Amino acid sequence: MLHYIPVFCFWLFVAATLLQMALWWGVFKRLASFQAPCEKRNDEIPVDLPDASVVVCARNEAANLRRYLPLILAQEYRGDWEVVVVDDASTDETAIVLQEFCEKNERLRVVRLNDKVFPGKKYALSQGVAAARFGHLFLTDADCEPASVHWLWRMAETFMAKPETEIVLGYGPVKASGTKAINAWNRFETAHTAIQYFSFALAGMPYMGVGRNLAWKRQVFDR
Repeated sequence: MLHYIPVFCFWLFVAATLLQMALWWGVFKRLASFQAPCEKRNDEIPVDLPDASVVVCARNEAANLRRYLPLILAQEYRGDWEVVVVDDASTDETAIVLQEFCEKNERLRVVRLNDKVFPGKKYALSQGVAAARFGHLFLTDADCEPASVHWLWRMAETFMAKPETEIVLGYGPVKASGTKAINAWNRFETAHTAIQYFSFALAGMPYMGVGRNLAWKRQVFDR
């Protein structure tokens, strides 16, 4: 009987592999054939967009804010919207940079945290959400560049396509930087992760998104 054990193990391995492949195909095929229901080929901005709050957490991001915050503030959007930047106890010139932007743009609001009490940005994000005026929250990072001046409304229109939608997942690709090998790995890892969370979301099993390109309704946070 012992000589049957290797054969049994081999076919058990084959069966498990085929089952896993079938499960992966059932999940990932949805992304391969996905077409956004509200995708437009033109740049005509809808008029029925929801009020929007863009929340950005920044800690020692003075240089990035100078570079990317103007691009966020330059978004073309029909409807009331604002940008809330949380200065997460920065020790560089972040506060000065934000003050300069506030003097030039009434749409920008700043939340200043004087002490770094908790690691990470969860607490800072919660303070930004609490300060936001509107019910649709759009998240990005201080070191990220919007894809275009249409980034905000293209994210927002997804909520309008299906009123029951509560969370919108976006993709945040990595631009070329650093050494060739490191950049190639970063781009691969980002794309590979996106394939997984997009596919599982389409299969009705969402489990994550990236904070640099994400949107949700306030009631999700409240729950």
